[in-house]
Amino acid sequence: MHGTLLFIHINSGIVMAEALGLAASVIAVVDLFAKIGVLCSHYCADLKGARREVRGILNEADSFSHTLGDVEKLLSSPNGSNINPINIQRTIDDCRVLLNDLAVKLQQGTRWQWMKWPLKKEEVAQILHKLARWRAAIALELQINQVGLLRDVHQSTVIAKLRTAEGARFDSGEEATKAKCHPGTRVDVLQQIMAWGSTSDGESIFWLNGMAGTGKSTISRTVAQLFSDNGALGASFFFKRGEGDRGRAAYLFPTITAQLVQRLPLLAPHVSAEMEADPAISEKSLSTQFEKLIMNPIQKMRETQPLVIVIVIDALDECDSIDQLRLVIFLLQSLDRSAAISLKFFLTSRPELPIRLGFMDLEGQHKELVLHKIPKPVIERDIAAYLAHELATIRQSYNKSVSESRRLPSDWPGPEYLEKLIEMAIPLFIFAATTCRFIGDRRLEARSTNLSKSWSTNKTGSLTLKEPICLCWTSS
Repeated sequence: MHGTLLFIHINSGIVMAEALGLAASVIAVVDLFAKIGVLCSHYCADLKGARREVRGILNEADSFSHTLGDVEKLLSSPNGSNINPINIQRTIDDCRVLLNDLAVKLQQGTRWQWMKWPLKKEEVAQILHKLARWRAAIALELQINQVGLLRDVHQSTVIAKLRTAEGARFDSGEEATKAKCHPGTRVDVLQQIMAWGSTSDGESIFWLNGMAGTGKSTISRTVAQLFSDNGALGASFFFKRGEGDRGRAAYLFPTITAQLVQRLPLLAPHVSAEMEADPAISEKSLSTQFEKLIMNPIQKMRETQPLVIVIVIDALDECDSIDQLRLVIFLLQSLDRSAAISLKFFLTSRPELPIRLGFMDLEGQHKELVLHKIPKPVIERDIAAYLAHELATIRQSYNKSVSESRRLPSDWPGPEYLEKLIEMAIPLFIFAATTCRFIGDRRLEARSTNLSKSWSTNKTGSLTLKEPICLCWTSS
């Protein structure tokens, strides 16, 4: 954290120094134009034949000075420190070299006994051409910076005014620390999702559903991270009942919009216009929010290059207004597919009735994958890979903390126990994850022996869950 703050401080200092350097260069060039104006006025009075060239230089000097005045105004404005001065500085430096050379030549002409215009027509034409080109380049940079500053103002205004759910992003707060798919697991599922989200073709909604504990949210976090890494993630919202605004449908679209304007800055002015027309938009119905905050702004971005943006919405069934989810699903599907920005929605949930009805209304216009219907060999392979990795990590951690005589063998917990755990876990990844957390919790060491004695077998004599759990503390 301190390193980040130090970097920001240093970077801000560099930007400030660059802006100050640009301001000094602008003043120097303005002074040069004034000097050249005085020198040209002598020639204009004494040499009738050079008046056209002199007037051309004076006119360009006047126009260029006005443009530089605009640069000074922008630099002295409250947002002056936010502009990018590099391109303008480079052009100013080129102009300064040319003007210094021109001033030297004009001064030489006044020192002769008979005043003589020191420049040929071709030289004057070349000088005027360069000055006009540089002036246009600076004006363009000013426009770009002003548009960027205005866009940033719109972006900040939108984010500040929208009523968003804190902690709903996949990478915020507690959510960011939760598990993602273990490497080598869920390979087929992830490949299907990434292929769907990599093109504007096909269904705009991918519904991943499954019963509790099948790993939907873990897959959601992984998918969100993958799309974020390749630049395709537009927003994410992880519903969580009982976690403040994260369980409220009324916060879904405003929270998504706030993230979208960060990912797509050009969207901000369109959203800002809608919010100015209806300041209470965050309090309106879901249909109105979706239309004003997402649909209308997206449709107005036709001037941009075609782009596919994925929005991840996890655990729809955790919404406290589950009856409204049927409407949410309908609204997501209603987006214009011809817009330059193609929004695709990755949704997860348990197969609750209102949600199933919402997807039935789409009449097959979505892609669906049911986790608990994935072939058993695929689930078994993934759970086996996860358990083998986690238990090996627990073994290594434990062995580092105890004397050599108490260390666990390298094949702990052994093929038999591992196979039993895999059988118990299928098809619930949450069972495997909870088991590993329980085994790895050293606070249970004091009572592990009693657990292993009392729960080592069930009524039929079969191995139960507690024997491999407690083995971590009893095998030594």
